[in-house]
Amino acid sequence: MNDDKRTRTLHRAFEQYIAGSRMRSTPERLAILDAVSRQKGRFGTRELTEALASLNFKVSRATLYNTLSMLQEAGIVARRPSVDGTGDTAAMWEVAEERNRVGFTLVCTVCGRRRAARDPSLGRQLLSRRFATFMTTGVEVCISGLCSRCRKKQTI
Repeated sequence: MNDDKRTRTLHRAFEQYIAGSRMRSTPERLAILDAVSRQKGRFGTRELTEALASLNFKVSRATLYNTLSMLQEAGIVARRPSVDGTGDTAAMWEVAEERNRVGFTLVCTVCGRRRAARDPSLGRQLLSRRFATFMTTGVEVCISGLCSRCRKKQTI
């Protein structure tokens, strides 16, 4: 999906949510939505703040977090846990365009380097798994270990 079509789709979804929730469509919310639509992959609030600054738009942290929560409720963004090299978790966000998505992240436990990975057969297997009283719509898998650089340093 190209960027213009993606932005239009997200705006349409946001407008429907706003109308159904009897909320206002403020310039701050729309600027945050525009910044979100320009993000590729996962992003944090720091990247979003930088994107807003590049648009010459300042919003408070409270407005940013409240709008992200609103976008999550609308199904526009999804909050994803992110584990850094120390084991701490931080909130990361991504545009929730795909249902039944399977994401694999390889995380180096030494340097914290992250890399996305794919395994279609394992993804299909995980999505087909059935649980009582629960419907799976996506799977996030975080695999920890050593990246090639850190592994080379340990052998020297």
